[in-house]
Amino acid sequence: MLNKKITIYVPSTLGEESRPDLLKVWKRMCIVGFSEMFGGATAMEAEGGYITDDKNLVVENVVLVYAFTDAEGLAKHMDAVKALALRIAKAMNQECVAVECDGVMEFVEPVAEAA
Repeated sequence: MLNKKITIYVPSTLGEESRPDLLKVWKRMCIVGFSEMFGGATAMEAEGGYITDDKNLVVENVVLVYAFTDAEGLAKHMDAVKALALRIAKAMNQECVAVECDGVMEFVEPVAEAA
């Protein structure tokens, strides 16, 4: 039984600039990655907003890519899902990328580089 749901929220902004072309690329990469990890994936368009660290409101189109799996599949692939979220965050200059598992959200944040 596939009783675990994992979702990654794909942003459409590079920093605070709208980039639907990059959204399409990362959506496809998430669909491929989740399909390889979990056997299939679904993508849904949505609109979301958040407040940046410097108190600016960003409203953007996002894509939720999700898959269903069992506890074993989730445990096996959770690190890869977080690594994918980290790649997106770095490539899209995001403060974080959200990963949701069974209704619990985690924000995957790039670690600041040491100077």
